[in-house]
Amino acid sequence: MEGGARRVAWVLAAAILPGLPAAAALAGDGWEPLDGDGIRRALTERRLNFAGGGWQTFAEDGGTMRQDGGLTRGRWEVRGDRFCAIFPPAEDWTCHAVARNAQARSIRFTAGDGTTTEGIYSD
Repeated sequence: MEGGARRVAWVLAAAILPGLPAAAALAGDGWEPLDGDGIRRALTERRLNFAGGGWQTFAEDGGTMRQDGGLTRGRWEVRGDRFCAIFPPAEDWTCHAVARNAQARSIRFTAGDGTTTEGIYSD
């Protein structure tokens, strides 16, 4: 790069780079973490479809049904800012952080080990 072009590149970089972190934060990846109330609003009386043909419903009374090779009934609740569920024969509840992508009409559940499951609203 010649001297003049190099100088222009540095001027552009100096003008653009300071704004990149803020722009990246604003753009984000489209996922908004939900608090407890947000989780309730996002899931209550809704149905999510999952890759592979499975689905899950979330009743207001805390009942949940999951179809993934067979129909399973369980319970769900919000504990703090986490979604928690139990499905027999399990004896322990599993809890997940929840995020919403409004543009994609999707919900992402993130387990304690970092694994994620995404569902798309069926309605």
